[in-house]
Amino acid sequence: VFVKKENKYTNLPFAKTLLTIAIGGGVFTTAMIGAWITVQPEQIEEHHCQCSCAARIQTFDLASKTYDTTVGRDEFFMGMPLLRWWLLRSAKGNVLELAAGTGSNLSYYPSDCQVTATDASRSMLQKAATKINDTKKKNVLLLRVAVEDIPRLLLHTENNKRFDTVVDTFGLCSVEDPILALRTAQAACVHPTSSRILLLEHGRSYFSWINHHLDKYAAKHLQKWGCSWNRDILQIVKDAGLIIESSSRWHFGTTYLIIARPNPDFVSPATTPNTAAVSSSSKFSSAVE
Repeated sequence: VFVKKENKYTNLPFAKTLLTIAIGGGVFTTAMIGAWITVQPEQIEEHHCQCSCAARIQTFDLASKTYDTTVGRDEFFMGMPLLRWWLLRSAKGNVLELAAGTGSNLSYYPSDCQVTATDASRSMLQKAATKINDTKKKNVLLLRVAVEDIPRLLLHTENNKRFDTVVDTFGLCSVEDPILALRTAQAACVHPTSSRILLLEHGRSYFSWINHHLDKYAAKHLQKWGCSWNRDILQIVKDAGLIIESSSRWHFGTTYLIIARPNPDFVSPATTPNTAAVSSSSKFSSAVE
């Protein structure tokens, strides 16, 4: 009697998603090589790679309408939904998300998490509010506040509220001072041993030819997307004092997935955020129009 042999690989979990990552990696490589060959070299002065917080906010406000369509397509082919899921399954309790943007993470949080999602861009948060409606999540609060102003915001919360989990996905590229952002994340943690900081970021690669491309066109990319795509993420994390528990890198080392905890010896930054910015921060809910 003929018995058909079952292919042991057909039942592997997430096989299709892993195949998507492999295809996305090929697309990423082709795009990088194409850009390397076709884009003409140009001189870029160092000061051109700086961008104020206000300029970044304006950039994201303008990009908000098409952001999900444009970036979402690239993320799908690069397997980012799987990486988001893998990271955010570790979220627990009260969660603070920094630079939440259009709310790409909202559907991945465990159902028992209480999420406070923050961003400096009103337009991006308005897009996030529609996703709260779509996912029917009732345990999400959206707040318009810049990362730099989080410490002052915490002082005005009930019982000086702190968080079990702090999340940042692709946000360290979009703040003026990423080290300060991570120190803010640590200051927001409720406990140095039980709290976790979950990071999914992009930055410098393993390979010098990719880094050369990132450096050469950093100014153009920053101007278009409000994103400094050539930052050394691991060095930033270490300089901020985080204790890394696990880390992995994807897409030729340009994508970083990090789980860390706050340094118990860390001293909260003695900075005074912009009072006007904090006082003008707006609460959002799923009813935002």
